[in-house]
Amino acid sequence: MVAYYHQECHTPEILTIEPLLNVLKLTIEWVKNGGE
Repeated sequence: MVAYYHQECHTPEILTIEPLLNVLKLTIEWVKNGGE
């Protein structure tokens, strides 16, 4: 996944924001599922 993003996106902004969005999505899903 990381390699895919690095290949598809060449701008520093995207390389920085894209992983953060993924983490945010995972966190939201985790909270929806009841957290711990």
